[in-house]
Amino acid sequence: MTAQQLEAYLHEQIPLSKAMGVEILESSPRIVRLRAPLGPNLNHHHTAFGGSIATAATLAAWSVLSLALGEAAPSSGLVIMTGQTDYLKPITGDFEALSVIDSEDELERFFGVLKRRGKSKIILGSEVLCDGAQCARFTGTFVASRPVDAP
Repeated sequence: MTAQQLEAYLHEQIPLSKAMGVEILESSPRIVRLRAPLGPNLNHHHTAFGGSIATAATLAAWSVLSLALGEAAPSSGLVIMTGQTDYLKPITGDFEALSVIDSEDELERFFGVLKRRGKSKIILGSEVLCDGAQCARFTGTFVASRPVDAP
């Protein structure tokens, strides 16, 4: 899936991403980098709203896992089970969320459990950057499951 295809998918299936102005800058089954403009994500302090920051971070992690699943188990569904966002500093401009799958072993374990049991979970993080500085960290537990009738 290209960056443009992923962006169109997110805007259609997760309308909040469109309202936030999310743009996919880079996408592959190992890395997703997205951008969100400050304008539609402002809070009353004229910095990025915490909910927008958490959403961007979650979208980056969910997207990279979704792309990885598309390669290994295309009929599987993916949802977030838990998420934790740490806000390190105010975001005063457009921001990016970056999620990278850097552990092939963990990914293979995730896919192996999914194949054997029909359901698997994995922990993945992302970071939110503004002007190159890390402003937030996200860690989430995601659950993938195969449809009941899938082999």
